[in-house]
Parts: sequence; C-alpha cells; structure tokens
Amino acid sequence: MTKIFIDTDVFIDFLAGRKPWSDHAARLFTRIERMEIDAYTSSLTIRNLYDALREHAAHDRVVRALTDLTGMIGILPVDLEIIEKALQSDFPGLDTAIQYYCAEAEKVNAIISRNIRDYRISEIPVVGPEGI
Repeated sequence: MTKIFIDTDVFIDFLAGRKPWSDHAARLFTRIERMEIDAYTSSLTIRNLYDALREHAAHDRVVRALTDLTGMIGILPVDLEIIEKALQSDFPGLDTAIQYYCAEAEKVNAIISRNIRDYRISEIPVVGPEGI
C-alpha cells in the first residue's frame, strides 16, 4: 500500500473547502477512507489546523472535524530528534523541515503538498493532491 505524508495546506483545503483545491483534496481523502492509501501527518499539523480552522468555525466544530480526521490518519510525533534535524536543515522554513523529517522517519512514499517549492531539497517525492 502507498504510504503518504499530508502537509497542512491540503488538510486546510479539504476542511475549509478552499476552491479550487478542495476537490482534489476531497478525492484524496475518499481514497484514504476506502483504505486505498495509508496516510500520515505530524502532530504539528493538528496543532496548526486547529488555529487555521478556528478563524472560520467555533471550537466545538473544529474539534469534531479534527477528531474525525485523526480517526482516518496516523499522527506522527515531533520529538527532539526531528526538531534537531529541522533546525540544522536547509529547508526554507521550520514547519516544512519538521514535516519533512516526520515523513522521512515514517519512510513514506510521497509527501502531498501544494507548496512543492518549499520541499525543493526533499529526497522524498513531493506531489500535489491531484497527483496521487
């Protein structure tokens, strides 16, 4: 089975219905629900999603959405080793570096993101949600 790591932007597209990207994200999550794809993200993503979604919805609604989401995907820890690698990396931002090293530790086949340029030094293939 294909193992993927999903970056924060794809979740926001899906959960907030951001057009035109939400359609691709919805198809991806349908495949995850059907267990055609094994999906992961980091604990950092869940924290970032809460803040992003709270701009548009009440706490209870956001918590329900995140609870449903965490029932579908694996949540990878952000530990000291990940943080140290991220801080020493050449990625353009700390969030991207943390995401990358979480994905690397899980040995995923691909990272799914719309911010492909942020991952230009990635040794893991990076594709948009339409590419999976």
